[in-house]
Amino acid sequence: FVPLMRKLSVNNILVVFSCLLREQKVVVCSSNEKLLTPIAEALRALLFPFEMQSIYIPMLPPSLTDVLYAPVPFFIGSGSLLELHRVTQTMPTGGAPGLGQLPEEPRSMVDIA
Repeated sequence: FVPLMRKLSVNNILVVFSCLLREQKVVVCSSNEKLLTPIAEALRALLFPFEMQSIYIPMLPPSLTDVLYAPVPFFIGSGSLLELHRVTQTMPTGGAPGLGQLPEEPRSMVDIA
């Protein structure tokens, strides 16, 4: 829990915790990729005794950014927020190729720098 407590304020931890409990889409971004998995695992551990039923990818490779358009809840770790934004801007508006318009859903992005 040490990396989590050092990088996020208690308020931000509670916001992410709340989003995970409500099964929203959550993306945790960091330019320091060594922090992603320990922080994601600490956030998952906070859910105990509950278990996530959604997609969990602690470190999303840039080649799989289409997952961000999945119509299901997820908890994903990604490289820097700027890199994630650059990759997703090349995709068609409203969803992945061939899927048409997707509805807006609640989602949270957390940049842990």
